Amino acid sequence: ASTMRVGADWMLIPDYGRQPRASIKGFLVTESFDGDRINTFGFAPTVSKGFAFWGNEAFPYLALPLSVNMNTENETYETATSLATGISGKLPFGKDLVGNFELNLPIENSATAFVFGISLPVQ
Repeated sequence: ASTMRVGADWMLIPDYGRQPRASIKGFLVTESFDGDRINTFGFAPTVSKGFAFWGNEAFPYLALPLSVNMNTENETYETATSLATGISGKLPFGKDLVGNFELNLPIENSATAFVFGISLPVQ
């Protein structure tokens, strides 16, 4: 089993004053699942807002990921939609590490998921 993910975020409206940030996140995923190769591409309109929590900045967000999942083994595809909500922010340990927690709720052809992650942003 293997998975590779690539994504990018394009800001449409900046987080400024009381105004939340609006962006579109594009993503590509290729993974081996149950003997099949699944290639996925999609985008996620996202709204977020920065807040200070106990002196640290964090960013709660809400997104609507829309994707196309293609199974190369049996040459089929399906669309998927979910509702994602979470929060991300710099962790108090490690240099420049960002922590993330996300809850994905299914809308169409998707599953409920809890996602925890730690990443190092590329500058």
